Amino acid sequence: MACGLEDSLLAANRDFKRFLDEHGVDAVLEESEGAHEWDFWNRSIKRVLDWLPLEMEEKGMNSGNVGI
Repeated sequence: MACGLEDSLLAANRDFKRFLDEHGVDAVLEESEGAHEWDFWNRSIKRVLDWLPLEMEEKGMNSGNVGI
């Protein structure tokens, strides 16, 4: 999860992250400069693409970022 520090949904994202933590869901909330706008999303999506296991060499294998 990612949310800008100037985003009006920041408090809701923090509440949702706390809810996930309380229910044993392994999730990360990254907060950085920005608002609910394309500039923020464009920066964040690049990080998501780096994180995703998009280059699986073998069926069932991944980068370790996503459990199977």
